Amino acid sequence: MATFTRSPIAIDSVEVLDSRRVLEDFRGRLQTRAPLKRLNEEARRRGYELINAPEQAVGYRQIVQGTKEIRATQLIAGEPRVVSKVQFEIIGHSYARVASQDQGAVVSTTITTGEGAVTYDFLLDAPGGNFDKASEWVIAPTASLGAEAPAAERPAGAYIDMPSGAMEMGGAAIVSGDVIEAESWWSAFRTCLTHRCGSACLSALVTCSGTWAAYFWCLVAKCGGCVVKCAGCSTCDCRWWCKWAVGCCDR
Repeated sequence: MATFTRSPIAIDSVEVLDSRRVLEDFRGRLQTRAPLKRLNEEARRRGYELINAPEQAVGYRQIVQGTKEIRATQLIAGEPRVVSKVQFEIIGHSYARVASQDQGAVVSTTITTGEGAVTYDFLLDAPGGNFDKASEWVIAPTASLGAEAPAAERPAGAYIDMPSGAMEMGGAAIVSGDVIEAESWWSAFRTCLTHRCGSACLSALVTCSGTWAAYFWCLVAKCGGCVVKCAGCSTCDCRWWCKWAVGCCDR
């Protein structure tokens, strides 16, 4: 990993996105982005349906501007060489299982700088509406979404493409493109909230309830800006070019 000199932050702004536009954008991405389309299909296969209401859409954008440029002291293929600004965006939508208390969500997070970008898409499945114990599901890399694909379109996570086009985790082969369970973004997000955001936030992880949108905004109300930091931190995954802006959360 490249080393870097920490840049003092000049601007750290957060914009909550209009929920109606988020819903429209989210629906568009479900049709145009293969990973999200696949996760939506998986949610429906599990009996979930998107809750068609703007208030069930979540979206915000964070922009962090440093006071000076940060240059990598070691050049790594596919990594930025210099950064001074990082942008993080999250959009997602609540899903619910008919005639059940089960709740879910499909979420897309992206962190970008001038020369680098990482996108992480995932499905949350919360039986009984318990998001504190929710399972996270992602798309295994395929040949078209593997190491040779642009970083912004590559499924994030600790998965390595195998020569056969399959993947291997713990000795078990997984067919490329399958939906697989992961302890990744949501786990890192919860760990960050637990260890960095105080006792009120710790209790909120258990006491907040409702749809995913209601749960998420409840966390924001209880934890404040720490939710923003932990979401960006979990997407950055300790990459040198973004951890100076949003912190280091290893997923």
